[in-house]
Order: sequence, then C-alpha cells, then structure tokens
Amino acid sequence: MNVSAFEGRLRQFFDDIAVVQHYQRLSESVFKQTVKELIEQKNQLEQLDAETKEVFDNSLSVYSIYNPYTGIIQPYSVKKTSIAERVNQLHLFKNRQYQWLLVEAYELFEDFVLSIYDIAGGCDIKLRMAKDRANELDKKELKKKVHQIMNHFRMELPELKAIEHENKIQKNLRLYINIIEKFRHIVVHKNGRTENAELVIEQILKSSCLFSDNEREPEARAIVSSYIGKGGDIDGLLVLVEKPIFEFGGFSMHVNRHEDLVNVLLSYALVLSQCLVGRCCVAET
Repeated sequence: MNVSAFEGRLRQFFDDIAVVQHYQRLSESVFKQTVKELIEQKNQLEQLDAETKEVFDNSLSVYSIYNPYTGIIQPYSVKKTSIAERVNQLHLFKNRQYQWLLVEAYELFEDFVLSIYDIAGGCDIKLRMAKDRANELDKKELKKKVHQIMNHFRMELPELKAIEHENKIQKNLRLYINIIEKFRHIVVHKNGRTENAELVIEQILKSSCLFSDNEREPEARAIVSSYIGKGGDIDGLLVLVEKPIFEFGGFSMHVNRHEDLVNVLLSYALVLSQCLVGRCCVAET
C-alpha cells in the first residue's frame, strides 16, 4: 500500500480549501472597507441640514434590459436605498458569499472522500461498500453516495467512529459534517434559507444519532440552531458571517462561523486519512 497516495491527496485537499478560505477572508476585507466608507459618508451627512441630508443619503439604482423586440435598452426596475439599508444589504451579500464558499468547500470534501475511498478499496476490499465490491459504480453514481460511504467507513473503522465524538478540539465531528452537508443542500436548492428550521434541526440530529440522546441532544440542538437566523430579514436564513462575542472600549472579538465549519472539514479529512492508512497497513501485514 502506498501511504504517499493518501498523504498526497490530503495535501491537495488542504491546498484546495486554503483557496476557499482565502476568498472568505478577501470577502471580509472588502466588506469592512466598504462599510467603513459608508459610515464615513453617513458621518459627513450629519453636518448638513435635513433636506440636503435626505437627498445625499439615498442612492438610486436603475436596472435595464435589452428588449429583443425593439433592440432598445429599457429600465425594468429602480431601487432607492439609504446608507443604512446598503450597510444591511452588504451584510446579507457577504453572508451569501459565505454560503456559496461553504458549498464549494463541501464539494471539495466529497471529492476528497471519493478519491481516498478508491485508494482504500484497492488495498482492502472490505473498505468498499457491498454494492461496489467489484468496483462497478462510476464516479457519478458514487458522488450521490458520499453519505453512505462515510457510514460504511464508520462501520469498518471503529477508531474513526470513536474520534468523531472524543477529540482534542472538543467537537462532535459527525454532527458538524452533517450540518455542513445539510446546509449545502439548503444553499443550492433553497437559496440559503429554510422555511422550517425545526425540521432541519431534527433531520441533522437524527442523521447524527443524537435526536434521542437525552444527554447530548440539547447542546447539539443549540449548535445547529445557532446557525439559523430568527426574525426579520434573517428568519430561517443560514447565517455564516462572523458572530460578535465581546465588545468593550473599542475592542471586539468575533467567532468566524464560516471558518469554524470549514476547519471541521479539514479535521475530518485528516482523521479519515489517518484511520485508512492504519487499516491498510494492517491489511498488508
């Protein structure tokens, strides 16, 4: 068994995720600069009289279409927004960017799982699912079965199942992977918003075998719920932007929700590859 095959694929996955995280940090940097400029503009307007302030506080955006019947460009919508509204829209736009970056990260994770599944199946036939023992499923079919592949790995690798729950980063990795998988579906198919938050939470808890766990269920429920907006513009929205946890005297601290989730993908990939290397080494002795 070539251990370097696992290591090489893991390094490639880490490099791919680094690009995603770079885009997330770039998005945050652009957001901060744009908000800063809008706040400065707002402060300057405070020095003006009420009538002048109202004129310059609002921005008018005209949206046009090329009419295929006339060949003429004609407006189809006009939006008038205040500085405060634009700041709020920037928050929502940044959140949408984070949602799609999480989708990209999870799809990279799925590709990683498929690649090491192929490597592992070549060294130990038991690491292939029963329906794929003869390597008869193509990549397109396997792509739809990543969740099943991971469940199969859990059955074959007891150390993987153990470290999902007990680890030094004190996160239930299985729960977080299921959160990301479900969020990916909501972003792609539901525009990043759920109409039934309770159902989504229940589905994630069930797939993580936590729904009927009286000891661990409350904390797990709170974790999932912390990513789903409540009330107003964000009701049911998957909220992945930074969460403020402390602010005093101009000093503030934030939890980077997006980066936390992406880091779980990295942690899981590391654990899974190490478990497979250990299993394949034993299989060859």
